[in-house]
Amino acid sequence: MSADRELLGMAAKAAGYEILRIYDDPKRGVYVDPGITSRGFNWSPLYDVADAFKLAMHLRFRVDFNAGTVHHLNGTLLAVNVDICRAITEAAAQIGRSMK
Repeated sequence: MSADRELLGMAAKAAGYEILRIYDDPKRGVYVDPGITSRGFNWSPLYDVADAFKLAMHLRFRVDFNAGTVHHLNGTLLAVNVDICRAITEAAAQIGRSMK
């Protein structure tokens, strides 16, 4: 499993999504089931700004665009990266890894 696929898997876990399909092209992301409806959707927070920002809002992140940092609302620094989509996904993956 590639590093990006692992990131997407752990970020999906943090968001409460079940991955139904993994595409060969990492920019396409994954096809997820949000568990709320019977309709899944393509999800690519590593490359899609809208998906990344929805993920950040869902997990209650505070994003500093100037510094390229992502914090949880409790103040914990979760990720630093100049690519803000990657920083948000890495922060979500960190939360996903800590979940049982």
